[in-house]
Amino acid sequence: MQAFLLLALSLGLFENSSVATAEGAASAFLNPAGFSIRNGLEFMGSWRISDLDTAVTLSLSLRNLGFGAYRWRDTAYYQLSSSFKLKNGLYFGYSWDFGDRKGFGAGFTLRPWNFFSLGASAGFPKGGPNSARFGLGLRPLGNFLTLYGDLLYADSIENYWYGLSLEPLKGIVLMASSGKDKEIRVGLELKTGFSRASFDYRKDEVVSSVCFSNREYPSALTIHRAKVVKLRLSGSFPEERKKDFLGRTKGKSFPELLDALKKVRDDKSVKALLVEMKYPALGMAQREELRKALEEIKENGKKIYVHADGFSMTDYYLASVADSILLSPSGGVSMPGIYFRKIYLKKALEKLGIETEIERVGEYKSAVEPFLRENMSEADREQESRLLDVFYSEITEKIKASREFKDSSLEELIDVGYFNSDDALKKGLVDSLVFSFEVEDFVKEDLDKKVRFVDLWKYYRKKPYNLSWGTPPVIAVLTAEGGIVTGEGGGSFLTGTSIGSDAMVRILEKLRKDKKVKAVVIRVNSPGGSALASEIIAAEIRKVKKEKPVVVSMGNVAASGGYYISCDANEILADRTTITGSIGILSVKFYMKELYSKLGFTSDLVKKGAHADAFSSWRKMTDEERKKFREEINWGYWTFVKRVASGRNMKAEQVDSIARGRVWAGSDAKGIKLVDSIGGLEEAIEKAKELAKIRGSVDIKIYPLHSTRFPLLASSSDYLWPLSLLKESQLYLMPSLYSLGN
Repeated sequence: MQAFLLLALSLGLFENSSVATAEGAASAFLNPAGFSIRNGLEFMGSWRISDLDTAVTLSLSLRNLGFGAYRWRDTAYYQLSSSFKLKNGLYFGYSWDFGDRKGFGAGFTLRPWNFFSLGASAGFPKGGPNSARFGLGLRPLGNFLTLYGDLLYADSIENYWYGLSLEPLKGIVLMASSGKDKEIRVGLELKTGFSRASFDYRKDEVVSSVCFSNREYPSALTIHRAKVVKLRLSGSFPEERKKDFLGRTKGKSFPELLDALKKVRDDKSVKALLVEMKYPALGMAQREELRKALEEIKENGKKIYVHADGFSMTDYYLASVADSILLSPSGGVSMPGIYFRKIYLKKALEKLGIETEIERVGEYKSAVEPFLRENMSEADREQESRLLDVFYSEITEKIKASREFKDSSLEELIDVGYFNSDDALKKGLVDSLVFSFEVEDFVKEDLDKKVRFVDLWKYYRKKPYNLSWGTPPVIAVLTAEGGIVTGEGGGSFLTGTSIGSDAMVRILEKLRKDKKVKAVVIRVNSPGGSALASEIIAAEIRKVKKEKPVVVSMGNVAASGGYYISCDANEILADRTTITGSIGILSVKFYMKELYSKLGFTSDLVKKGAHADAFSSWRKMTDEERKKFREEINWGYWTFVKRVASGRNMKAEQVDSIARGRVWAGSDAKGIKLVDSIGGLEEAIEKAKELAKIRGSVDIKIYPLHSTRFPLLASSSDYLWPLSLLKESQLYLMPSLYSLGN
């Protein structure tokens, strides 16, 4: 008992030693619930030097596990602890003591708000006596001021403590406390980098401690060596991480890329960003958001260097924001303009002996035209030309705003189109010719200071140590990428990604019921799909909207079914170059009897019902069946129109006038009220914060839609959604897909 009380006294000198404030390694022998409050690795050593002797405490925390070792005179014992988070800021833990003292303990911490913490722990040593400790912590001024008070009870009130800590400057903490003995204790704690140290004094006793963590403590005392962050921009960055055929995630997502660059923007120790461009496969709207993120980094006083072996026009659009554009010798810049191309299948289908029976509403609903035509219709050419105008304007305006060229205008350079490395340097398209292995030396010389280079993703993984209490309000970001299908959907290396209505409804219901989630941002990157699946998802979004704000952030494409699931949101944001709209409906049926005959297939059937085989690929529809099916298509179109009218507070006739299957660029869609404002994912999150009336910090949680471990075994009827267009009984909202040249 004496050893226990002395230990409690020594630990009680620290600000973070209250059972209500203990967390991480400081939770050992005090409150096991504290181990789960801060994830990560932390090691702490404490020494209490007095006239009696020196007591030593060593403790270690690893995620939700803890270990402690205590020695005083001839007494030594150890403790193993485990803890877990329940919900609503409630943590629970238990411990096992062994060595000279044996027994077990338990404790809890409750932090429902960022200014309040309640804690309690109980010890049950073998042979007794049992004891309990209760604590209350308050932060009326946030992390700046912490007040606490503790009470230790065994057979009676054995002791009590109360105190405060003041952090006038980040990383410098002043402490004072007292207790039953009426003696005043004063102390100082310093945090810097990945360590913190404290010194505490009272009459005839000194307590000191040192703590090391794998997470960085926020501190104005930390001196960082200047950094240059390196980003290898290669391949694609999907809205949701890709999965391999076993369902394991790989690569990085586009939201993660934006968040990592936001950290670069705000970190004062980062002096520059070096982008190594290796043929990125990004959509135009993604490039627009990425360029804006680079602009913000530059505006914060950091230099940007971009290096590539060669630049296409859309690559150069990204690179033009840089302070220095670096090109490999013998590389080149290709900027002849941009184009859209479509491939038409009519003649190929005729050669194969395949005929199509197609119904659509909207002369702009051009996804069916590859089966019907050999070239673009006038309506399709009109909408494609307008999209190209918007894309071209975005690219050229941003390049001209960032770069000045020698003896030529940008338009004159585009008319030339192709430049080898020497010509690109002469024309001012690039600033220097540098091989990839020379880039770091170039950056060092240009910055004229000692810097260290760090990979963006290694840099991003290092999270700061969050010392705040409570659980901040959550804004959920739900990714919705791919074709829209009924069932679970999912991702596979065979079929790409699809949005399953069942999966979307399940997650939206979870977010709707989660009280910590104050708003939902849905990141839509979808060309459309099943009308039924789109309506199921839209209905669940309307349910969420009744309880908390829903904001849609449109990515590269949010068209047709992608727009259907977006139109009921409180707010819709799109990039200038987002492809959206396509409010229309279509159905494709293939009649393949001639092909079957060429292959030697024959068929026979029995049926009940005159129209049972109306959608069979072995026969054409009758005039009666085509009429009925056309009525069904028209009903589906006006259902879509009315849904948009309701969601966007417009009249059905007004929606019809801008619908008819037409796709719009995001900048044009704003003018016709299909979207509310131009902006990317970060702006959508800020809008959600505003609508939810959240002040201060928020916790942004990205919710992936798909969780299937083995996607090849997924059991959705529409899982192979590109092939499901062959299903003759389904209506689709699918628009055309685009290929952006250069």
